Amino acid sequence: MEELLDGLMRHKKQSVTPVELEGMISSAAFDGEEFAKAVVRLEDEGYLTPVKNQGRQLRAPYPANKYRLNRGKINRRFHQELHRARLEMSSTLISLDAYFKLDPAVFVEEWPMIQKVDDYLTTRGLPDDEVTAEERSVTLVNDEKWITERGGKKLLERIGVWDKLKIIPVSDPLMFAVNPNRLSPVDGQLHLIVENKTTFQALIQVIAASAFTTIIFGGGWRAVASLEQLERQVPLSGEKTVLYFGDLDHEGLAIWHQLYLSYDACPALPFYEACLKKAPNKGKENQKQRPKALDAFKTFLAESDQSTLQEMLNEGRYVPQEALTTKELQRIGLMTPWQDMTLT
Repeated sequence: MEELLDGLMRHKKQSVTPVELEGMISSAAFDGEEFAKAVVRLEDEGYLTPVKNQGRQLRAPYPANKYRLNRGKINRRFHQELHRARLEMSSTLISLDAYFKLDPAVFVEEWPMIQKVDDYLTTRGLPDDEVTAEERSVTLVNDEKWITERGGKKLLERIGVWDKLKIIPVSDPLMFAVNPNRLSPVDGQLHLIVENKTTFQALIQVIAASAFTTIIFGGGWRAVASLEQLERQVPLSGEKTVLYFGDLDHEGLAIWHQLYLSYDACPALPFYEACLKKAPNKGKENQKQRPKALDAFKTFLAESDQSTLQEMLNEGRYVPQEALTTKELQRIGLMTPWQDMTLT
C-alpha cells in the first residue's frame, strides 16, 4: 500500500485505472489478490473515489474499473511524510519547507538525492574548499553530471544548501574586454554589458579611453546566468556599478529587468535615449509582452521618452542596438559622465 500511495503522489492525472495502479508497484512484490485488497483499502480510506459509471470488477474484493484521486487527502498524507522525512534527516542544514508548496511528485522524485546530500553533510560537514560542480556532484551523489545536467543545482537551492557547498559557478564564463587604465580600487568598478556583438566590437575599440572597467558581451539571456562570474573573473575591490544596454524591444527589456532584479544593473540611459531618436523597425508584432519589465524601465526615462517607448512597443516596433553607428556608440561611450550613473 505504501508503494501505491507513493505512486499516487507522483500521478499527474486526476483519475487512475487498476492497470495504472499496477504500474506503480514492483513486479517482484506483485500479488493479484493482495493488490486488489490494497486498492479497495485506498478507496475505503478516502484516497480514491470510484467512478460509478465505469463499474467494478467481477472478482472479490471488487475494485472499481476507474477512480478519481482525492488530492486533498493525498496532500495531507504527503505533508505527514514531509514531517517524517524532517525527523529522519541528520543534518540541520537542510530545509524541506519549499516542498510544502510543490507538487508531491517533486519531493518523491528528489527524496533519494536529498538523502544522499544529508549523508554527505552528516559524515563530512560543509566543505572548506571551492571545487567544480562536476567534482562536487561526484562526492554528493556519485554522478558528475547531476548538478549541471540533471537538476542538482535546483534541488540544492531548494533545500537551502547551494550557497554553502562552495561550488564554482556552473554558468558559462563571461566574455569581456578589460580597460587596463581602470583597475585601481580608487576608481571603483564600472561594468557595461551590451547585448550584441556589433555593439561590443564598436565599444572595445575605445575602451582604454573610457570610464569602463570592462565591456561585457551579454549574448542575450546568457548574461543573466554568467554575471555571477563577474567577481571571480574581475576580483577587484572598490564600489561596483553594472550598466546594461540592449535592444529596445520586449525581450531586451526583460533581460535588463532580470539583471536589475539580480544584480542592480542600471540601464545605460544615454545609449537608450539615442535609440529612441531613431526610426523604429517593424517586425516584433508577435513578441511576448513583458509589462513588469517595461514599467520598471520607464521609471528611468523622461516622460516624453516613456510615451515614445510605449507607443513604439504598442505598434509592434523596436529599435535594435545596431541602429547606432560605431561613431555614435563611441561618442556616447566616451562623452558621457558614467561615474555619475546610479540607481536613483
